[in-house]
Amino acid sequence: MTGSCGNAIREGAGQGYLEEVSDIAAAHGSLKPSEAVMSTGHNLSSEHVIHVNGPEYGDGGRAQQEALEQTVKNALSLADGQSSRLLLSQASPPDRTVFPRSQQPS
Repeated sequence: MTGSCGNAIREGAGQGYLEEVSDIAAAHGSLKPSEAVMSTGHNLSSEHVIHVNGPEYGDGGRAQQEALEQTVKNALSLADGQSSRLLLSQASPPDRTVFPRSQQPS
C-alpha cells in the first residue's frame, strides 16, 4: 500500500491491521497483477479491506483493459457474500494505474 490513500488506511486501521497485512504478505507473498486479497478493517468503519494489484495503464491497449476488468472481477468476487462495509485498496502507486474514464470497466 503506497500513496496518500494507503497511508491514511494504515494510520486509521491501527496496529492490528498492520500486523494482519504483514501476516498476509508473509504467507501469500506479493500480489500478482489483478490479484486480490481481503483483510479485516480493524479500526476503520469498514469491516474488511480488499487489497488489489491493479494493472499499469501502459499504452492503454486491450491487454491492460482486460487486466483492469479482471482486477475488478477478483475484488467483487471477494466482496460477494459480504454484507459488511468494504474498502478497496490498490497495492500499486495510483500514478501508474490511472485509466481514462472511457476505458474503465462499467
